[in-house]
Amino acid sequence: MVDVGGHPMAAGFTVETAKLDLLEKKLFENAKKLLKTEHLERVLRIDLELDHLLINDETYSQIQKLEPFGMANPEPTFLTKNLIISNIKIVGKDGKHLKFQFIVQDSKFKIGGIAFGIGEKNKT
Repeated sequence: MVDVGGHPMAAGFTVETAKLDLLEKKLFENAKKLLKTEHLERVLRIDLELDHLLINDETYSQIQKLEPFGMANPEPTFLTKNLIISNIKIVGKDGKHLKFQFIVQDSKFKIGGIAFGIGEKNKT
């Protein structure tokens, strides 16, 4: 390495072009030693199961008071049951994404959503 820098959430470095192959080899060696299968698996962490009757403008407004969201204050993730999914459309380049609406059962409240990278699942 010629130079290193960055901050706690990012790393920066400069390496001689002639030593890129060596750097790649060392990075892969260290990754094999340090990484475990569970480090590579996606985990969905649910903060709270939110009753569908609480999905409204007031709840949204209260959640916005928790901002700003970031590494030290992650945006909350909720699980809600009894939602209706409607207006499903394939969008994006090559139809890779799904756009839709969640409709809260027993109300007229609607929330737009997009699911990235699963457009092909709607084709079957």
